[in-house]
Amino acid sequence: MDAPGTLMTEEALLGLRRGDGRTLRDLHAELFPRVRAVCRQLLKAPAVADETAHDVWTDFVVDRAPGLKHPGAIAAYLHMMAVRRCCDQRRLQMRLDERDLAGEADGSESVEAHLAASSEQRELEARLAGCMERLTGRTREVLRMRFHRSMTQEAIGEVFGASKQYVGKVLKKSLEALRRCMGGKP
Repeated sequence: MDAPGTLMTEEALLGLRRGDGRTLRDLHAELFPRVRAVCRQLLKAPAVADETAHDVWTDFVVDRAPGLKHPGAIAAYLHMMAVRRCCDQRRLQMRLDERDLAGEADGSESVEAHLAASSEQRELEARLAGCMERLTGRTREVLRMRFHRSMTQEAIGEVFGASKQYVGKVLKKSLEALRRCMGGKP
């Protein structure tokens, strides 16, 4: 992510600060693949890397972009955010793995029970990831913003230039689609 792209201009920076939809789409098309590539390089699981990359992009657009002073900082800041978030994700995974190993070592649950629960959890996560892939990119992003970042419908609407009612409809329809895909009631 070293070389600035064709969109790293003052105009792009102003559009990014204003939340201009076209500027956001153009910058996303140019820069998001780079963010995803960094995350995939640093994290083992592609699904975790992709989710982390989406989180980095969302955090950048919502929290960091308004404070940028120079267009050349856009790509550099995204790269820095991606590396830091991936390192945090790796540390979190190591702590979780250590906790799981400690739980097995103290005999608090049988290894078989732990493996069965872990296997079932992985199966559910894989099914959910497959169902999420069936949704559009924008819908997936709305779900991440709502449930992963705990953003309000109004805040999500501001990011996408939509009303909170529209965001509510998107959430309702996407959750119904996920329930159907997962085998639950709509």
